[in-house]
Amino acid sequence: MRRTTLLLAAPAFLLAALPFTAWAASPGPSAHCVRNVETGDQECYDDMRLRKGSGSVILAVLFTDQEFGGRSLTLVGPRPCKDDDASDYRGDLTGQWADSVTAVQTWGNCWVDLYEQPARTGGHDGPFKEDTRYIGPLLDNRARSFTLS
Repeated sequence: MRRTTLLLAAPAFLLAALPFTAWAASPGPSAHCVRNVETGDQECYDDMRLRKGSGSVILAVLFTDQEFGGRSLTLVGPRPCKDDDASDYRGDLTGQWADSVTAVQTWGNCWVDLYEQPARTGGHDGPFKEDTRYIGPLLDNRARSFTLS
């Protein structure tokens, strides 16, 4: 059975419309990016946020440092993950995000799986079913793709 998430307590349109604020001081310009998992569009900011009225649901946040620190990549989509254990979204981690994930936060009823190679191949860890301050030594700073289910 899936865990109950914040999303179940608040309507998705309300969650998507709220600004997303950093937990800690930003580590530098354009250190936090938001990627739409359906379109691949990505925008980077000085702080963690979503544009008001973006119509997107936060699905997961990937961090470069333990304890949800460092740079972050917020994965958003048009709807939360379904509760059917099938892969709802998938993608590759490229550029500054390849080999950099150390912590994950789960949102939008999603579980996060990480893979060592692009296209969900190689070593695998997960699913991470809850916020994870350190993903462990198996794929720490080694993930190059993900699924959200």
